[in-house]
Amino acid sequence: MFSMNGGSGSYAYHLGPQFATVFEVGAVHASKVDASGLDLTLTSFLLGPRFFYRRPQARFVPYAQVLLGAVRATGGLAPANSGGAASSTVFGSTLGGGVEFNLNRKITLRLAQVDYFVTTFPNKADNHQNNLRFTAGAALHFGKR
Repeated sequence: MFSMNGGSGSYAYHLGPQFATVFEVGAVHASKVDASGLDLTLTSFLLGPRFFYRRPQARFVPYAQVLLGAVRATGGLAPANSGGAASSTVFGSTLGGGVEFNLNRKITLRLAQVDYFVTTFPNKADNHQNNLRFTAGAALHFGKR
């Protein structure tokens, strides 16, 4: 078991006050994962729905989301693809949610987002990895909400 650090960015297209379609790109990295000193980078491209629980005049907004897409592994620990290259792209998905705090109509703080993040890289066991992902940051809003 090891931890990874990185970042992500997302674009949410709001289809109403309670629902948005989200596209998210993220990358995380771990160096010197084991005694061999190998590294691993995971880059994810995910898309799916986000559901908000909005109350009138409330500044705290909880949400839940399900994202599906592709995850690419590179680095010394990346499983080899069918061509033998040290990289592989597989299916990945997240199920999670978080809480946002609206500072004003244009800026929101994402206080916490926690996701169960599943990837399906070959690993000589069950060929899937169960990950917990924690994210926090800021969101900028453009256009109507």
